[in-house]
Amino acid sequence: MSKENVAGFFISLNDGDEAGMSSNPAPAEVIGYAQQRGFEFSKGELQSVMKELIFTAQSLPRVWGWKLARNLDLVRKT
Repeated sequence: MSKENVAGFFISLNDGDEAGMSSNPAPAEVIGYAQQRGFEFSKGELQSVMKELIFTAQSLPRVWGWKLARNLDLVRKT
């Protein structure tokens, strides 16, 4: 398990291939979907990478990235 797997998973989604993911997924859903695609990581690693992406003003996965960030308490809920 590693942060590199989270980053690799996010990169693999750049083509919009997110069929089967809800628009507001729980961390467990994202981790499970990533495992189906061959990426293994923990909730802590997912949270850490997302926090770093937000801190460095990089893009989050479309549709569900900001919702997941709110779910992980990385940003304020509005």
